Amino acid sequence: MTRPPRVCLFVEFLYPVVSGGRIPFAGGIEVQLTLMGRGLAKRGFDVHVVTCDYGQPERLEIDGMTLHRAYPPTGGIPGLRFFHPRLTLGLSALWRADADVYLFRGAALWAGLVHAVARARGRRFVWLTGHDHDVLRSLPDVHGPRDRELVRRAIRGADAIVTQTKAQQERLRYDWALESTVIMNSVELPPQASLGDAGDGSTVLWLSTYKPEKRPEWFTRFAERHPHVRCRMVGVVPGTAAGGAGSPPRARSRRGSRTCASSPSWRARGSTRCSRTRPCSRTAHPPRASRTRCSRAGRARSPRSPASTPTASSRANTWAPPRWTLSAGSRNSSAAWRIRPCAAKKAGERARGSDPTTPRK
Repeated sequence: MTRPPRVCLFVEFLYPVVSGGRIPFAGGIEVQLTLMGRGLAKRGFDVHVVTCDYGQPERLEIDGMTLHRAYPPTGGIPGLRFFHPRLTLGLSALWRADADVYLFRGAALWAGLVHAVARARGRRFVWLTGHDHDVLRSLPDVHGPRDRELVRRAIRGADAIVTQTKAQQERLRYDWALESTVIMNSVELPPQASLGDAGDGSTVLWLSTYKPEKRPEWFTRFAERHPHVRCRMVGVVPGTAAGGAGSPPRARSRRGSRTCASSPSWRARGSTRCSRTRPCSRTAHPPRASRTRCSRAGRARSPRSPASTPTASSRANTWAPPRWTLSAGSRNSSAAWRIRPCAAKKAGERARGSDPTTPRK
């Protein structure tokens, strides 16, 4: 009796998605590939997934998929852990899967390694894009000549390529002269009885992770320009899990919401500790600095004196989006909302007694 077609996905952080909340993490790619794996299993495919070691059994059956344990996300000695345990255990798990088709999503080192295993076994390899940058010739999100060369080999050597949008498909054709199939991100629909009318009501929801590449400032500008529309932002703030580099992000525990007096229909919700957002680096902000800072209640305020600076305990109980604070610009006397950097440099200026709202010459 012939076995059903076997598909193997390499998804480092997939196990937290199917762990039932035991590991507090869920990324976009991991959720998408989990839905894909479940869908393929329901259609009769033998789905195998290679994922990181979180203490689960070496071989685990869950949701119709067979999970193979690879390496711990933070295990090994820095500088050497690339070779062991990551390379040794990861390649071993891929080889044990013995799949007919290997899949990988995104432009990363493991795209080239999964492609190499598929070629060594004489099997097929399918590459799926995870970001608009993945189809750019320069591969801006891939660092180092070794990683870039492996990713290029995976893209050129793929038996099939799946892009998320028409724009990615056209860019791949222009930069790489390669064809692809567009398959949009899947969504797990709730029961038919609980589905509402999409045209009923006037609420617009922004649901994502608070990161610069998600363009949250676009939504806040929309809310300001359309005050009659109820706008809601709901998201998770990514941090770094205990254990160092290589771990998936996890959400901080503090929850709350924010509103703006100049746009009362807008509200943001999320989870983080404000004290965790101080040492930020990469930000999304307008080119010109605003002259007026806006308080959490929406009214302008002057810089506080050192005596009125809130303590660490009070900041820990105040919610703020990650990497940004919200400021009202005074250009043309309009309160145009912008995402402003919550930079540690500004906190240092306040501690020294200088005015952080005064524009530099």
